[in-house]
Amino acid sequence: MKLYRKDGDTFVEVEGALTLETHKSKIGAKVARIEALEAELAGSQKAMHEALGLAESAQAKVDEVSARRTEDVALVRAGIDDDLGMAAARLAWNSLPEDGRGSLVDTVNGWRTDPSNAPRPLQPYLASPEPAAPQAPVEEPAPSTGAGLPKANAGAKPAPPPDSAGWTLERIQQARREGTYEANRDAINHYIAQNPYVR
Repeated sequence: MKLYRKDGDTFVEVEGALTLETHKSKIGAKVARIEALEAELAGSQKAMHEALGLAESAQAKVDEVSARRTEDVALVRAGIDDDLGMAAARLAWNSLPEDGRGSLVDTVNGWRTDPSNAPRPLQPYLASPEPAAPQAPVEEPAPSTGAGLPKANAGAKPAPPPDSAGWTLERIQQARREGTYEANRDAINHYIAQNPYVR
């Protein structure tokens, strides 16, 4: 459909004029785009709320693990350093009435101060180690007063192990292959110490 406007006594065709149908179709397209954007926004908001829920859950887990680690460190410092002792301490603490028990760390430190008040399974962990009896000093033998008597082996070199001569690189490798290296190790080491350039 063509639109005309009156220009004096003549009608002139209007270029690009909007018709009612064209106007309705453009408005319908914009409404559809707005509805699509609203649906996308709703989906993004739902994903954001889920992500926030996961972040809160992860933070709660981090806080729980951090508190558990703090308790474990305090238990180890108190002398309860194995899994069984830690489990016994937590079980004993959980069995106390909630209204007066305090934190696990405070309770264990109280038991550590007076181990007789601690539950029986924890008493060996919390008891102070008894000091070891002092050892009697070891008496050194008095030096001999035999002046002028020479020591029998003063300056003597130890005798070489049997079969210490003639160890070559090939012979050592052969001993390793044959499994006799361990049996001859002292002789080989002695020979190498005397002759560092074994070939």
